[in-house]
Amino acid sequence: MLLVLLTAACGGPAREAATAAACPRVAVLAEGAELVRNGAVARIIGVEARCAWLGPDRRVIEARVAPRFAVARLGDAAGPLDLPWFVAMTDAGDATVLEHVAAVTRTVPGMEATAPAARLLVPVARGLRPENYLIRVSFQLTAEELARARGSAQ
Repeated sequence: MLLVLLTAACGGPAREAATAAACPRVAVLAEGAELVRNGAVARIIGVEARCAWLGPDRRVIEARVAPRFAVARLGDAAGPLDLPWFVAMTDAGDATVLEHVAAVTRTVPGMEATAPAARLLVPVARGLRPENYLIRVSFQLTAEELARARGSAQ
């Protein structure tokens, strides 16, 4: 199984055999859907996801996931803003994180932006389909930002 993942990551034969696949379910975490930082507020307003099977045996799915952001100024905020975010895919029982990718997207307040897609490779267990898995998308919050978000969500 590891060989298939490495071959796919390198764009070898497994990548050439990619075929379209249904994507896992996608959810934006409520507590991580908004980021207030450096005089701006950013929100995850959507997620684009494209998925494909890698290799002829259809045991590994490649998911490319790109969140869309809306960023507004608060007061006289100026200059670019770095938006730290992550995607994580969990198993069918939603108990184990199978893959996690963190990224930072730089944007300017007053704009909408789509992040470059994060790439997740996950082996699909026998008897399961991609839809049995869950992809979560969120801003990467500090402990203080998370506590504030949890307080406002209640």
